[in-house]
Amino acid sequence: MSLTVVGGTAIFVAIFLLSAFFSSAFTRYYEDKYEREKLVTVVTVLGLTVGLCTVFLVPLDVYLVSSTTDPTTGMKYDWATPERIESITHGLKAAYYVFYSMIAFFCFVAMPWTYFYFEEGGNEETVKQRAISASKYTVATIAIVFVLLSTGFFLKNRQPGEHDLDWFKRLLTQDGGEKAITFLIAVMLMLGMLVYVTYTAFGLSAIPVGMIKGRKPPDSLVDLTCRLAGVQERIHAIGMKTKNGANAADKVGSQTDLGHANFNNSDQIALGCLALFFSAVIVVSVFLASVDRITNSICGNGCGWILHEPKEYNPLNIAFLFSAEHFPLDYVVLVILILYLLAACLAALVRVGIRFLWMPLYTIRRSATPPQGLLLATAMLIFGVLPLVYTVMFVAPTYATFGTQKFCNAVFNGTRDCSGAPDSIVPCVIEAPTDICTPTVLSTTINRISYNTPFFGSVYYYAQWVFVAMFLVGLVVVVSQGPRPGDESDESDEETPELERRSLLS
Repeated sequence: MSLTVVGGTAIFVAIFLLSAFFSSAFTRYYEDKYEREKLVTVVTVLGLTVGLCTVFLVPLDVYLVSSTTDPTTGMKYDWATPERIESITHGLKAAYYVFYSMIAFFCFVAMPWTYFYFEEGGNEETVKQRAISASKYTVATIAIVFVLLSTGFFLKNRQPGEHDLDWFKRLLTQDGGEKAITFLIAVMLMLGMLVYVTYTAFGLSAIPVGMIKGRKPPDSLVDLTCRLAGVQERIHAIGMKTKNGANAADKVGSQTDLGHANFNNSDQIALGCLALFFSAVIVVSVFLASVDRITNSICGNGCGWILHEPKEYNPLNIAFLFSAEHFPLDYVVLVILILYLLAACLAALVRVGIRFLWMPLYTIRRSATPPQGLLLATAMLIFGVLPLVYTVMFVAPTYATFGTQKFCNAVFNGTRDCSGAPDSIVPCVIEAPTDICTPTVLSTTINRISYNTPFFGSVYYYAQWVFVAMFLVGLVVVVSQGPRPGDESDESDEETPELERRSLLS
């Protein structure tokens, strides 16, 4: 038992370090190198790391509860006493609540305070004055968190009603503190769904189609020559007539000559086709899971479309169940899925920018994103990551609820014994005895939200349909558009000269 916990924890620590490395690379790549702020860097790296690690708790959760059951007998191992299982699940629950609380701290306290601190920046204001102004504005977001926690604390539990299963009764056992945190998680998930159904869904179509189409080559070689001459003139205009200036000009010229060769790269097209296949698998899995809940949910809209056992074939569910039997292969599958969906959200942010309705606020550009824009982009990525916990639960309910646990479904003389009936050892479902099949902490939390407050469960469910629709709309849009110009940078025309000057001086 101890080796199981130590092994799973060691892998999670490795994933934590990987998440920290990714968050650091993301911040380093996009932050403006001429306006770098240490506080912004620290907040974005820590916030994004915590958001990623919250999702990566899922396979550890599945692995630990799956290890309590012997698949050859369909019974609990001798060491898996109720006290031991309670200790494991309590530790996992504490980890989830700590990470979600940290996400709430970063998104509602640390990031708003840092944002307003630099928004109020000016030569005429001291550091103390900026800190006081930022604190005044941050009081509003802190008040929102307090209201949400208070609402959850005093929210009444649902009555058992017609669902008399022990599994449903366990969803109702919750004290005031747990209800408060669960309600806060539910609201953050709902906010994250806004990012999930817009940016992430659009990015799933924009990434592969953009890679397949590639960049449109310049209209003529004359255009390239003119652009090169213009860059060289700017080099000389800023006094770079030394050897470094000549090297910069040679570098620009060589990059321009090689630029045409990079268009229509066959490897990029192959990667684009692979990405399109992966996007299709994700969207099809979400669609099939949505249909499955319409036909097979045990209580429909009244309990947030909880599904006790998937009936429809779902590729992601099959992939997770297979990989869970070869831990930590399911970690690899989940890491690939999360990073791809995160890349889709990021690609949409870069392409569309941060907007309020139709009004653009900030653009996300390599080495040119202002501190405020980087903070908002990081907050949106964190909120975009949160719904992925629900998505895993949605498309792979068997994996996310019971993992690879199996139970003996044969009773002889009041005793469960499948030694003579191995075919009676079947995968766990919610009707299974709770003393053998232990649900994951993730499934308990998500289903508790859906069952006690069906409004949230319904919002999460219908958001999956919106996700599929937005993917199809985005696919039509990016397919109908021509390739993006290869001679135009991501920056606007007004920004290009300044950015070129900065890069030549660096």
